[in-house]
Order: sequence, then structure tokens, then C-alpha cells
Amino acid sequence: MGTGGTDRGISYRTAIVAGRAVVLAVFLLAFSNAASAAPKSTIEKADGLYERRYDIKNVYEAIGLLEAVTVIEPGDYDASWRLARIFWFMGDKATGRERVALFEKSRQFAEAAVRSGAGLVEAHYWLASSYGSLALEKGLFTMLFAIPVVRGHIEDCIRIDDSFADAHNLYALFLWKLPGMLGGDIARAIEEAGIAVRLEPRNPAFWGVLGGVLEAGGRYAEARRAFAKVLSLPVRTDDPIEDERFRKEAREALARMEGK
Repeated sequence: MGTGGTDRGISYRTAIVAGRAVVLAVFLLAFSNAASAAPKSTIEKADGLYERRYDIKNVYEAIGLLEAVTVIEPGDYDASWRLARIFWFMGDKATGRERVALFEKSRQFAEAAVRSGAGLVEAHYWLASSYGSLALEKGLFTMLFAIPVVRGHIEDCIRIDDSFADAHNLYALFLWKLPGMLGGDIARAIEEAGIAVRLEPRNPAFWGVLGGVLEAGGRYAEARRAFAKVLSLPVRTDDPIEDERFRKEAREALARMEGK
């Protein structure tokens, strides 16, 4: 699930070019003298590339490295959930059929991570995110069937690790956007968003969600403080484009609430 956006520089077809890097990475992994340590070091390198995802070339390279790990170790948990995260990130920046295809790739890798039996939060989080985002793209009928699945995986995250701030933030977003007759709950959404910002007080996305649910609940003074917090935090260097989107939404919300 996500608010989305567009970036014409991102193309799934272009990402396939990274498959050439997969072949090279497979040979490096298979024939390295330190083969047993190679997957871990490769994943660490992919993490470093993802942290610099403002340059899409780094994203493509990370895909190649992580898919190489899944060739050597099919269903590898660490590689699978990271691929789910990357394809969700790309889907959130895409439009139309490409957006759907990328969310579907994210869902497939998240399901592989869940099947690995690792029982860790990342698999459930990205399955909830990708499944929910995919359902939103496919329409109301699909969304109706997705609701219990998404809710279940978010609740699994919190059950496994209630200090995982992303899960509380996602739950807040889910409860906020879901109609009341289908289980939406603004009061509970405010509670979950509050937990997220307490756990990670320097995350502008979390403050933006808190501001949104407070505004939806008619608590305008508190909502204004939350949106002001978004604008006061340092600019994120890992994704400055997304950071500016958060700031733009915060400025628009503050203008919208003038006089309330």
C-alpha cells in the first residue's frame, strides 16, 4: 500500500537489463574462494545500493545482486524480502500496467520470504504492503478479498515484534483508508500512528500519516503540529524525491486546515 507517484525514468523493462549483472554475480558467488560467505556480503552490498536508491542505476544493480542470491539459494529469506521491498519501491513510482506488474513481483518475493519459514517481520510487512497495493490497483472486488489478508499480515508483524515502527505506521494507514463498514477505525489509526512516531520520531513519513489521521479525526491543532514536524525534520538523503513529496503534502495539509 502506498500513496504512489510517477517517475518516467523507472521502467521494469529497463530493470531487466540488470539480468546481465545477475549472470556475472552468479559466477562470482559460485566460484568465489569464500563461497559460503558470499551471499551475506552480496546482500550487504545490495543494502548499500538501496540506501542510494535516488539513482535508479543503483536499484537495478541491487536487483541483479539479490536475484543472483536467489538463484544460488532459492527462496533465501534475506534476498527475497529485499527484492519485495525494491519491486514495491519501483511500483510506487510507476503507473498503469507497469505499476501492477511491479507490485505483483513484490508480492511474489514477499510470499517466497514468508514460505521460507523464517518467521520474521520483514516478510509479513512487505506481503501486506504489496498485496494491499496490488488490490488497490485492481479495484474494489479484489480489495474486498484482500482486506483480511493485509490485516492478518500487519498483525503478524506486530505480534512478532511490536517495536517494528513500520508495521504500526502501515496499520494506521490501513485503518485510516479503509471505510468504516469494512473495518476502518480512525481512533485506532491515530493510536497506531502515535506508536510509530514514538518508536521512530525522526521519520517524516510517519509524522505525515499521523497528521493525516488526526485531520481525519477532526483533531486539527494536533494535526498541524504533526505536519509542522514533517517540515522541521532534516531532508532525507536516501530518497530526496520522496522526502519532497512528504513536505509538499504537509504544506498542502497546513494550508487546507487554515481557520480550523
